Amino acid sequence: MIEMKNLALALSLSLLLSACATSDEARIDRLLQTMEKGIDRADPETFLECYDHESPRFPEIEAMARHVFTRWEKVDLTISERAIYVTGNEARVVVNFFLEGDIDGARKSYPGKRSLQLVRKGKRWRIAEGFLLEPLYSFSSPEKARIREVMERRAEALRTKDLERYLSCFSPNYHDPVRKADFAKIKAEIIERFRKWEKIDFRITKIEITIRGKSAIVDESFQLSGIMNGKETTFPPGRELFHLEQDDAGHWRITRGL
Repeated sequence: MIEMKNLALALSLSLLLSACATSDEARIDRLLQTMEKGIDRADPETFLECYDHESPRFPEIEAMARHVFTRWEKVDLTISERAIYVTGNEARVVVNFFLEGDIDGARKSYPGKRSLQLVRKGKRWRIAEGFLLEPLYSFSSPEKARIREVMERRAEALRTKDLERYLSCFSPNYHDPVRKADFAKIKAEIIERFRKWEKIDFRITKIEITIRGKSAIVDESFQLSGIMNGKETTFPPGRELFHLEQDDAGHWRITRGL
């Protein structure tokens, strides 16, 4: 008899937990639908209502969202798949989505996958971290445009073997603990490279920029070829990681490699 009661209790608890999980998933799904609605209707207030305004990331997310809604037109978000993982009062949602928008008369589209961190607020769920509009913000962000200009300037300086222009991309306080390199070593290395190579063709093929306040991480893919001693060499596709910082004048410069 006791075993039957224990079994019944275990089944009841299992059903209760299942119901709670289903209820949480339903609430999170409604939150995602509200977020989609805010994006499709170009309504920043509805979109931002989905976020936890007490999160340390909220001011940054709000600024990025308002930038996107101001600069972009006809933004459409389609969530094709989502996976929800609830742990107590927190949840992680992995979202596969397709994002489209118009800017300066051109239509841009981005398939993507992002993770959203959620927190429970009473009976409601709110997003604490994660921003599905990041691809649009990355394309049109004024600060990311400035960082992109720094990296393109460095690439052009390599192609033209312009020492002054190349060094202008680096902070005088540059320090790379992995390579044990400082600004003086960077300068010496590039002078030697310009001396040895008759021609350098450096092209950025992909660039991803992540900004956190006055610092940024740049993940850059590139293609490099060149001519030395009359012989042309094409290198395999490469990848570089850089840390940049913004100075008091608002200029971004490379402070170290990663």
